[in-house]
Formats: sequence, C-alpha cells, structure tokens
Amino acid sequence: MQYGSRGSTVRAAQVQLNKYGHRLSVDGIFGSGTRSATIAFQRSRGISADGIVGPTTWLYLTSGASGGGGGGGGSRSLPVPRSALPRSEYDDPHHDYPALDLPVGTGTSAYAVVGGTATPISSSSCGLGMSLAGSDGGTYTYCHFSSRAFTSERSVSAGTRIGYTGNTGNSTGPHLHLQIRAGGALRCPGRMMLAIYDGTAVPSPASLPTSGCSY
Repeated sequence: MQYGSRGSTVRAAQVQLNKYGHRLSVDGIFGSGTRSATIAFQRSRGISADGIVGPTTWLYLTSGASGGGGGGGGSRSLPVPRSALPRSEYDDPHHDYPALDLPVGTGTSAYAVVGGTATPISSSSCGLGMSLAGSDGGTYTYCHFSSRAFTSERSVSAGTRIGYTGNTGNSTGPHLHLQIRAGGALRCPGRMMLAIYDGTAVPSPASLPTSGCSY
C-alpha cells in the first residue's frame, strides 16, 4: 500500500496506525495524512521511512496486536529496532540469571516493550537505565544506557523510545540488558521476544519460565 492506494487493506492499515496514536480517518484512501503517519511510524521503529506499507512495515504494525490490554493498547514492541539484530539473538542464554543481553552498538534506540509507567534508574551495576511497570503486570528493567530519553517518571506506550543503548555500569561492552520480573521472580524473556518478532500471540510475563535461559 502506498500513496494513492484505496480499499479494505488501506482501511486495515489506518486502523493499525491509529492504535499507535495516529488520528486518521478510516476511509480506505491512502492520502497524504496516511502517508505522513506511515513515515512517522517507520521512523519510530528504525525501519526504512519510505511511506509505503510493505511486508516489513505491516509486520511491525500488527506484531503482538493480540497481546494484553492496558496502557499499551494491546500492542508490543521489540526493545531495539528490528533491523538491529537477527531473530536468533532474542533467545540467547544470559550468563548467570534469567535476563537477555542484546549486543547492539552505543546509541541504538531502546523502546518500551509494553505500555506502562517508565521510571529512570541508576546504579553501579545497571548504570543508566529505566524501570518500566508494564500494563501487563510485568516489570521490565533496562540497563547500560548511554543516555535516557527523559529524566522523570512518564507514562509510555509500547514502542516509545525510552533511551539509547551504551556501556554504563557493570558492563564489558555496549549492549542492552533486559530483564522481566513477574510474580515475584525473574522470567526468561526469550519466548516473549520471539513472539513479538514473529508477530504471534505474546505470552504474559507471569507465564514465562524462571529457568533454562542462563548458563
């Protein structure tokens, strides 16, 4: 779909764009407003901002749309741009406890996985980071930022940029550390991340395993 397209597929794209805060008329006409919203969405996800809803953009628009409700509007986002890492990186074992280390360079955008309340954090081990109290009941901790996108508590939606990756705190190189806590325990992020990547139903944080993702 692109500028000038018409029909039910355009209406479907407009519905999806509106879930991410765009206020389009769902009229099935791919006009300048829909094109501008598409470009803004593509830029927020770090993909080619060409204003065309092709397979990659459609996957981003619909990934995790069947997940839980709340502040994220039922949507989920990968924690870094899809183009930054292959699928295989999202279920690699962590070195000593349930968590995920994503090897991305300094300055890579980090996104809220789900909507909720994001609070800046800082410690000698985590460095600069963010704690996200998700609308799905999980607490998502991001560590080793080079900088945060904001410096005070803020309500965010899935896909909101919350910081930029780096090498602060107890870190041996630039990467994003992500851990998920639910039901009083740390959970293995891999199953959730792969579901988001694949655009399939996203499991709840409390259903994720508490072991088997470290060595």
